Amino acid sequence: MELSHEKNGGPYTKSEKRKRLDEVYRLHFEYGYSARKIADFLKVNRGTINRDIMYWYANISNKWRHLDPAIYVINQVERLELQRTRLRKQIDKVESFQEKIIIEKLVLDIDMKIANFQIRLVEATSNIRRKTVEGINHWYEKEKNKKRVFASDIFLEVSEKAREKIIKIYEEDRKF
Repeated sequence: MELSHEKNGGPYTKSEKRKRLDEVYRLHFEYGYSARKIADFLKVNRGTINRDIMYWYANISNKWRHLDPAIYVINQVERLELQRTRLRKQIDKVESFQEKIIIEKLVLDIDMKIANFQIRLVEATSNIRRKTVEGINHWYEKEKNKKRVFASDIFLEVSEKAREKIIKIYEEDRKF
């Protein structure tokens, strides 16, 4: 896309600007080109390209600012599931054993991505809980409060007698 043949500098029409913005997005975010390289390639002033890149960063940050993380997670997993479904359908159409193996490997990769994503979410939740407990206990300590918060995300197998002792300790402590 060379814009200099059409004109030497701005102002640009809306369609020219849209075309340039799209090309800047593609070159910067998809290919990782610098503003200088994009300006040379498109034969457009580097300041214009820098403004275009700033436009895209602002646009992206606005999108993220309003995006609920849960929705992001759901969308990502949904995209992976859709891709997995398309690949599963493709396996049925493929004749060659070699091609089936390749597609099955892709399906396995998607399954692993989903599993890793879920593991990271569980770990993040656990870390948030742990940090929250540490923060509350630190605050209690600073305020010279005798209470402490205890949260555990593990299951302990204990004897019935030990369980009764734990419940007794918990109930006694609730009185305060």
